[in-house]
Amino acid sequence: MHIKKFRGGTLEEVLRGVKKTFGEDAVILSTKRGKGCVEVMAAVDFDVEEIEHKLTDDVLTSGMNGLRREITELKSLFSTIVKEAAVREISSLGAGALSLYRWMLSNGIDEKLAQEIVRKAAAVSSGNGDIKKRCYN
Repeated sequence: MHIKKFRGGTLEEVLRGVKKTFGEDAVILSTKRGKGCVEVMAAVDFDVEEIEHKLTDDVLTSGMNGLRREITELKSLFSTIVKEAAVREISSLGAGALSLYRWMLSNGIDEKLAQEIVRKAAAVSSGNGDIKKRCYN
């Protein structure tokens, strides 16, 4: 049970505060009137299991949201690292390889498929000049 004193200028004002703080289940234990002041002692009985359940749910929800954010950030970081590694590898395949790869990506070709095409094109004709120019001829 939680007990609290509320003070205000009028009984109505104080009761609004009780209702706002404790809700409809509040119990008025006492009222005192003084010069220009009203004091109300009110109480509410908390359901401990309900509070524990709500706190647990809130903590779990907050924790899960944090984990989701971290996983999203890790996925993004991993994706960036993988893309940078692919770009470095493709750059090493010869003149025009990176340009051809980027052209394919900009035209909607899947990343992995574009990488495979550029790798195969470089393997088939290594040393024969610019891969992108050979692909267009």
